[in-house]
Amino acid sequence: VWLNFWATWCPPCRQESPEIEAAYQKYRHAGVVILAIDMGEDPRTIYNYVQRAGLSYTIGVDQGTDIAAMYRVAGLPNHFFIDADGILREWRMGRLGQDKIDKSIAAILPVSAALAAGVPKPGP
Repeated sequence: VWLNFWATWCPPCRQESPEIEAAYQKYRHAGVVILAIDMGEDPRTIYNYVQRAGLSYTIGVDQGTDIAAMYRVAGLPNHFFIDADGILREWRMGRLGQDKIDKSIAAILPVSAALAAGVPKPGP
């Protein structure tokens, strides 16, 4: 699971939306789930942005920022990479870029899924 906290008003969040969409298209068949939680905005604003940007991964709404508070999110974007056993493998703040996205996803995929997706698993 890749848990991403973001907002439509956040320039780095908007810049990485197409990169997240590309990663979703690349890794969804390997079992990667992306949950992007918008912080503090009304659902209509989020819906309009998602439609314009052509995003197909799961978008959640945290209008009151209660979920973000539980995860201690202090800045945007914020990324949590959680493996299949529910273990948090990585927590990053800021825009990642495609190379970092690929490495972070590889770290949470089982070896067989990573190989099927064409991503070499990182070494020990």
